[in-house]
Amino acid sequence: MVARRTAWAKSQKFCWLCGATSDLQVHEISRGFARSKAVKEPACWVRCCPECHDLLADYSVWPIVRQCALKLDRNPQCYDLAAINRLRGRSARAITQKEVDAALATIEPVPAYLVDAFC
Repeated sequence: MVARRTAWAKSQKFCWLCGATSDLQVHEISRGFARSKAVKEPACWVRCCPECHDLLADYSVWPIVRQCALKLDRNPQCYDLAAINRLRGRSARAITQKEVDAALATIEPVPAYLVDAFC
């Protein structure tokens, strides 16, 4: 599983929030008891720099539903809302797709220079 996570991280070339390209980390869409499972679940992985990692930990700014919207926008091939809900010990519909879709409006688009350079 470590190799899979490492390969995924290498494929994500920039911070999904600010566009930084160095010193990147992987944030998990989860915390507490579920974090140990989230480390192994691609649906929970978010690429970020250290500063944005701190922002993502603040649920008043980045609640789980908004983090799910970020995942859907930046990494749709690994997006799995049911897996995120299940991993967090919630029902499969604890966070709904409708809520995630509404949160997409709060997600800034990827800057064009990053799309051209890395996509």
